[in-house]
Amino acid sequence: MDFLKKLFKNLFSSKNKGVYDETDITTIENPVANMQPQAPVKPFEGLAPVGKEHEVFNEQPLTSPVDKAPKPEAAPDTHEPAPVVNEVPAHEAPIAQGDFEKLLSEQAQLAKNYDQLAAQLEGDSRELLLDVVQKTIDSMLLSGCQPIADEPAYDMSRHRPEPFVLAAPGTPIKRTVRQGVEWQGKVYIPAVVEL
Repeated sequence: MDFLKKLFKNLFSSKNKGVYDETDITTIENPVANMQPQAPVKPFEGLAPVGKEHEVFNEQPLTSPVDKAPKPEAAPDTHEPAPVVNEVPAHEAPIAQGDFEKLLSEQAQLAKNYDQLAAQLEGDSRELLLDVVQKTIDSMLLSGCQPIADEPAYDMSRHRPEPFVLAAPGTPIKRTVRQGVEWQGKVYIPAVVEL
């Protein structure tokens, strides 16, 4: 115990000379050395009673003459609705020609792959893939490509017969099963035709 007493004494007295002395340190033998008695604490008595200065002066509710006046009817809204603003920003620079051709080639290759896969399937799976191919064709046409449809004579670079038959160019086409896609004279997806 003496060791701790000396340690604390040295710590405090070396930094703050003259502030602490031995009589300031409370020990187990003398636990209440240098303690001052506290004033007695009053028990809690609740809220203070309300005096006459806090009473209501009259029994009427607090209202103003403005509150009692009749309120006018709201006028009907005569404003015109704001025009609808297109949220999609307009492209300032169109897609470069080479990039657009690459996009069309990729879409055409995707449609060709789905067509080949659909030929191996049956039922709903086949219909789903053919719908995807049709949506691809629709997106290409919406991008500005020209449709290949309703042509009178067969051309092997522009048409694909279904069911497949070897046909001579110029053979009359009975009907177009699915339209094809071309852009600037280049055929990306040939039209499916019945001969």
